[in-house]
Amino acid sequence: MTAIDRRPEREARRERLGAIRKAVEDLEYAYLSAADLDSAGIHLSPMSLTDDDLLPNFFHLYKGQVQMTSDGYISDSWPLFDCGAWENARDLEDFLDKLVCHSELPQSDKYPIGPRYRDFGDFINFGQLLECRPQRWQVQAAWDMPDHHPHLKAMVINEAVGDERLLRGEVLTIIDIMRGRLTHKVTRAYVNAPILLFSFMDTCARALEAYLDGENLVIRVTRLYDFKTEEDADFSLSICFAKWWMGQVTELST
Repeated sequence: MTAIDRRPEREARRERLGAIRKAVEDLEYAYLSAADLDSAGIHLSPMSLTDDDLLPNFFHLYKGQVQMTSDGYISDSWPLFDCGAWENARDLEDFLDKLVCHSELPQSDKYPIGPRYRDFGDFINFGQLLECRPQRWQVQAAWDMPDHHPHLKAMVINEAVGDERLLRGEVLTIIDIMRGRLTHKVTRAYVNAPILLFSFMDTCARALEAYLDGENLVIRVTRLYDFKTEEDADFSLSICFAKWWMGQVTELST
């Protein structure tokens, strides 16, 4: 059977993402209103990490147990949240990164984790994934999936203090990674490159799932979780985020 040549559609989608990116970049401010998103070709909808009716479409929750290490390596790095918004976001991301990299997984034989760690240098055509300007932002981690899946998970920190609006850094991160993935040879069988993004701002974080439906960039977003006030002694909120990071991809077509 002759393989379908998906290069024209992949190129068309990269061009569409480029047009959306320019519309966002030209706004030159950190917070994007509903009108901004609509004019740029971005469709926003709600998502939840716990409500079965609003879970991510392209990513599964990790099914195994996730436990803190007994030596305190992870728990002792819990942020004090006594700095500025940028430093607090960086410290919270660092804690979650340690949790996903070093937690104990007693059921890993039965439930292997989905994504794999990659150095930024292993990815091509992503750009710098940062902006050094007022309300700066910077991607701290990006993990891809094995078996040539186009899906990718990333963590970004923002200097902006979050509210219900999307941030410039969140949208540009999604677009730049998605466009880059659609140039990679290992993903040439696909025309979509879903992204799961953890976005950190001050003491808060939220999760975003994004994909291109052909014309519009669809971004689904959870509420903001304030880790300073909502986290408990068992680190339940952090472990919930970690499980979504560690999970496999769904069978939804890409």
